[in-house]
Amino acid sequence: MGQAGEIAAGEHAGNVRVGHQIAAGIDHIGLPSLDAGVFQAYDGSWTVPFQVSVPAAAAAGQRAVVEISRGDGSALSSYLLADPWKETDGRAYLQGNTVLPPGEYRLAVGLLDVRGESSWAAERPVMVPGGAPAFWLSELILGARLSPLGRPQDLLEPYTWMSVAVPPRGGGAFAQGETLWFYAHACNVGLDAAGRPALDTELELSGKLKFHGPVEMTPARVNPGCWALAQSLDLPAATFAPGTYRLAIVVTDRTTGQRLSSARAFEIREP
Repeated sequence: MGQAGEIAAGEHAGNVRVGHQIAAGIDHIGLPSLDAGVFQAYDGSWTVPFQVSVPAAAAAGQRAVVEISRGDGSALSSYLLADPWKETDGRAYLQGNTVLPPGEYRLAVGLLDVRGESSWAAERPVMVPGGAPAFWLSELILGARLSPLGRPQDLLEPYTWMSVAVPPRGGGAFAQGETLWFYAHACNVGLDAAGRPALDTELELSGKLKFHGPVEMTPARVNPGCWALAQSLDLPAATFAPGTYRLAIVVTDRTTGQRLSSARAFEIREP
């Protein structure tokens, strides 16, 4: 994992390794997808929310098992996700969250069919920061919406901050005409004279459409040391042709000049 918390891994189908990278967020429409990342909780602990999603029609009879191992390969924990599948945007998904101390880990999620046999699995290395607090940028979440809960959130509710749910778009595919939301946390940022984060923010878009320039964002404090950065991006058909794109957010701490970036790939499809 790089400075920005990007996670790279391979994808598996049974015992056959599929060669593309799932960190980019691009999966074939018929395959499950796995999202995972490291975020800091309100009490300063590090959490790893994750989501596995499948086409809605493929969820029946499937259960998800989670395995977490240490960097040396030794097992840490293994458990079934007991919650029922939820559905949105034509896909079914399960989410979870775990708290981990600083170190290197491997998070694996597998699907078990009605016979209890593995039908699909994916894994991602996870690096939880340690040592003295330092300027840090989370992974970039790409989703179709930010959804206020209308209630206090549970302490470890996955992909939820300040009672707002930020679910990743499973499979990383958006239709022309949709709105894409991108979301990240910047932590341990220098403050200006007014006590606001001294951050400059840029966007980089590559693919069939290219853009690089500053963007105005209003950080929102999510815990004593971290700020949420969120913005929407419309995807009109006249501008975004079908294809693969890459979106990066670049943040600069004006008090130190340090720059960090976090990027995700996504796919545009015809409606």
